[in-house]
Amino acid sequence: MYEISNVFGCISLAGDVFYSLETLTVATLSSLYVLGYIAKKIQNTLIGRALSICGNESYYIMALHLLGFKFATIFLNAFGMSKPLDAGHSPALSLWEWILYTSFGVIMPIFASKLIKESKYLLKKKQ
Repeated sequence: MYEISNVFGCISLAGDVFYSLETLTVATLSSLYVLGYIAKKIQNTLIGRALSICGNESYYIMALHLLGFKFATIFLNAFGMSKPLDAGHSPALSLWEWILYTSFGVIMPIFASKLIKESKYLLKKKQ
C-alpha cells in the first residue's frame, strides 16, 4: 500500500482520498475505536439485542428479504395502493413505506428462521 501511495500520490477508498499513508492509518484506527465504543455502549440495550438477533440470523435475512418485500407489496395492494408485484426491489416512495418494507424484509425472515429451527428441534425430539 505504501508503494501505491508513492506511485499515485494518493490512496482512494470508498470515495475518500488519502494523500498519506499515516492519515489513512490514523483514520482507520480511529474509526474502529469509535465503532467499538458505540458497540460497547449499546450491547445491553434493546437496540443492541435487536442488532445481535439480526447478526445471528443474517443468513436467513439475506436469503428471504425479497420474499418479505413481496409480502409487503401484497399488504399494501390489499389496502388499495398500486405497487408492482414483479419488481425485484422494494418500490417504497415514502418514509413509512420504506419502514414497512424494511420491517417485512427483516422480521419475516427472522420469524421464518425461528420456525425452521423450532421445526428441526421438534423433529429431532420425536425421533
